Amino acid sequence: MRLSRPVLIYITLVVSLGIGIAAYILWRYPIGGDLTFWLLFAGFTLLAILGDRYGLHFARGEQIHVDTIPLFASVLVFNPAVALLIAALGRILGRIDQWLTGRLPLVEWLFNLGQTLVYVGVSALLLDAFTTVPWQPAGLVAWIGLLVSAVTMFLLNTSIVTGIVSLQSGASFLRLWLKSTPSGLLEHSVMFGFGLLTVVVVAPHSWGLALIALPSVAVFVTLQRTLRMEAQQTELAQENAALATDLSKQAEQLREAYTILEDALDAKNQMVQNVSHELRTPLVSISGYTEALEEGLYGDLSSDQLDALDIISRNTKTMIRLVNDLLSLQALDRSQLDLDEVSLSAMLHYCASSFAQRVEKTGISLLVEPELDLPAIRADQVRLEQVVCNLLDNAIKFSPDGGQVTLRAARLDDGKVQISVADQGIGIPEEELPRIYRRFYQVDSSRTRRFGGQGLGLAITKRIVELHGGNIRAESQVGKGTTFHVTLPRQITEAATPSADAEAGHSGEAFIPDISALADPSRLD
Repeated sequence: MRLSRPVLIYITLVVSLGIGIAAYILWRYPIGGDLTFWLLFAGFTLLAILGDRYGLHFARGEQIHVDTIPLFASVLVFNPAVALLIAALGRILGRIDQWLTGRLPLVEWLFNLGQTLVYVGVSALLLDAFTTVPWQPAGLVAWIGLLVSAVTMFLLNTSIVTGIVSLQSGASFLRLWLKSTPSGLLEHSVMFGFGLLTVVVVAPHSWGLALIALPSVAVFVTLQRTLRMEAQQTELAQENAALATDLSKQAEQLREAYTILEDALDAKNQMVQNVSHELRTPLVSISGYTEALEEGLYGDLSSDQLDALDIISRNTKTMIRLVNDLLSLQALDRSQLDLDEVSLSAMLHYCASSFAQRVEKTGISLLVEPELDLPAIRADQVRLEQVVCNLLDNAIKFSPDGGQVTLRAARLDDGKVQISVADQGIGIPEEELPRIYRRFYQVDSSRTRRFGGQGLGLAITKRIVELHGGNIRAESQVGKGTTFHVTLPRQITEAATPSADAEAGHSGEAFIPDISALADPSRLD
């Protein structure tokens, strides 16, 4: 804290006055005595050091050190020079560690020392003018000297402190002093009383100081521990408050980031929907006219032209499948399901029949083995057919010619149903299994790249299964084949599947894509 010029001048005057008083007293009064004298000197000095080190806040805006007790007692027991030396040592050694470590500014340390030299020195000189030391309660003059010394110590102590507070705050000196006088007078009176009691005990019996010093040391040690704990608790509370503030800021930042991401997701969904619609329209036209040309509706074509049309047709269908996959993902992100009673046995046979021509060309044996008396389940039949067809498509795609694909359905002991699709294809490396459900994920393998696909099929499949409250898992051995198990509950709640109207109200026009052209998703590519 930068001090003003008047404050620095005031501090300089107080310190100079204190040094002047100390020099005069040390010149005039001797210091020395027998062993008892030095033991008393050491005991009072120790109490002064401890009293200065542990200040207590009594009056508002004023810190009173309990060293007032040993300082006043030393004025009553010793001559002014010894009393002043005890006070100086108490101030210098009490908090010297704080000054050396920078916790106590030098100017504050010097001011406290100068202030103490002034009020202890003047009080000791006044007492010496009235009576001898050690003070004895003998006669009116002795009591008057005691009273004058105590009042002087109080007035000088509080006035010097009030003076610097007045200069720093700009408040009226008299108003500040009068405001602090009632509580300050009470506090000093109590400590003067304890100081006088100390003299009454020590004067006739020097060893009596031990009765005061030892408990005082114990009290101060306990006080030190208490203050240290309070400081640690205060520091911890401040750290907790700072952490709470940081967490609050981070929470606000996360809310803002979430809002931004939500807006970006809405924009992405809208863009995908718009782009997909714009792509599907010309693709359907290209596909339709390509088929018409292949069927000879516009005249005969050469073999080279037919080969070119076949390439166009295959790539157009690939693009249509990709568009349909994107639209499926968008619709599934809105958690739309149209629930109804679904017969698993009938659905499995229907899905298998969709691949009849394909397996016939490749010589693959497609077996459908539903358990007898399978219960109907409540599900979205179109979406569930998409799950089974995606898994069958992958199984057939990765099976060798003449291989076997098995489609099963069974009831589990916990009341759920399980659909399994097993093939005898190339298999999936074990380390890849956790990643095959990621969107656009493709295994980087020359053995699988040749099968094509966009890596969306299993992502769509997993999403549909999860919307039904089920799960999907895969078992695979490289070179032997893969089996996918889809486990579904027989019933799912309507609350778990928001209606199309509700979702449309949230994200705009509700769009359910035409999935008649099944995707060409790959669990591996």
